[in-house]
Amino acid sequence: MATESIEIIPMRADHLDKINEIEQQVFTSEAWPIKTYLYELKENQFAHYFSLLKDGLVIGYIGLWIVIDDAQITTFCIDRAYQGQGYGDKLISHCIHDASMRCIRISLEVRESNHSAIRLYRKHGFVDGGVRKAYYGDGENALVMWRYLS
Repeated sequence: MATESIEIIPMRADHLDKINEIEQQVFTSEAWPIKTYLYELKENQFAHYFSLLKDGLVIGYIGLWIVIDDAQITTFCIDRAYQGQGYGDKLISHCIHDASMRCIRISLEVRESNHSAIRLYRKHGFVDGGVRKAYYGDGENALVMWRYLS
């Protein structure tokens, strides 16, 4: 039985076609265009983006902004074919570890209806911090979640 190879590495421009495919599949109308990711990777001094590779194929990604001692998860997704298999857990753990090296707290927004993501974030110590009304383009609220880092 062959073992799988899992890597979490800094996101690269050559990952963006696959990331865009995952974005279109999962986020549909709210998918970020490739040019947004290019800006984040090349221009945004606060941005830290990571790709999760399984056997060399991008199956997930996460974005983080670090400003002074605050971190904000900007985007996070696992390809639908790989959801529910622990890959999101690995990626969020990596992100929290990276942020904890220089930050006091980390936050994010998540759709109120995204119960599986909310469960994952709570598993990792995030707590509810408030609600952003009509945050998403379709009018759905965002739950703001945060946690202190040690």
